[in-house]
Amino acid sequence: MIAPFARSAAHAVPLYAIPAAAAKAWARRQAPLLAQSGFAGAAGDLRALPDARGRLKGWVLGLGAGDDAFALAAASEKLGPGTYRLGDVPPHLRGADGALGWALGLYAFDRYKKSVRPPPRLLLPKSVDSAEILRIAQHVFLARDLINMPANAMG
Repeated sequence: MIAPFARSAAHAVPLYAIPAAAAKAWARRQAPLLAQSGFAGAAGDLRALPDARGRLKGWVLGLGAGDDAFALAAASEKLGPGTYRLGDVPPHLRGADGALGWALGLYAFDRYKKSVRPPPRLLLPKSVDSAEILRIAQHVFLARDLINMPANAMG
């Protein structure tokens, strides 16, 4: 099993998750360059968040309607290696559901070809039981592996 969580990180990159209804106003306030890029908060839309000089100051994930409890899966699928922390995200993504979504987004069927890319890690909120999240993710990954396994390899 991968290690999708970190307990501490001095230089964790912030990750923001914004519903579509608030995306344009949020982008105008936080990063005019992001607003100019046409960010509308569509579900799964992940964009770099530049500062005034154009340097990376974080990432922003569009949530669409904003009701998906596992929306952070889209971010963990797309982000590169590194450690990330939750910035401005809706309350339902700050706890166990957000952490589970993050972990589930890291699934890869790697029985025949191992991944060489280290996974991104999320700075876990203190209230979340990482062992429980990892147990759930392992069981979901087992089910996904069984679905992806060729029938001739199941015997």
